[in-house]
Amino acid sequence: MEVFEQAQQTYPQVRFVMLNQGESRADVLRFIESKGYQFDNLWLDPQSQMGRWLGQSALPVTLVFDRRGALISGHMGATSGAVIAQLLSVGLNSEPVK
Repeated sequence: MEVFEQAQQTYPQVRFVMLNQGESRADVLRFIESKGYQFDNLWLDPQSQMGRWLGQSALPVTLVFDRRGALISGHMGATSGAVIAQLLSVGLNSEPVK
């Protein structure tokens, strides 16, 4: 998750949203605070509705949406700074995923 903290600094023009699925608010906040993470956008989805809506059951997953909200790129599995850079370079110059 440190990679997303760094990405927020590296790409200030990008809005990163951290979405936790399936855990309670108390558990998520306890974890975030214990690690000292600072995220600009932390969303909670205790019922895992977003994964069903997106058709994603694998975790972790990194998704890139354009300004209109269209899904344009994604990656399943652990994410590195290089993966984020690649997703953004491809994603920000791509058409939505069909």
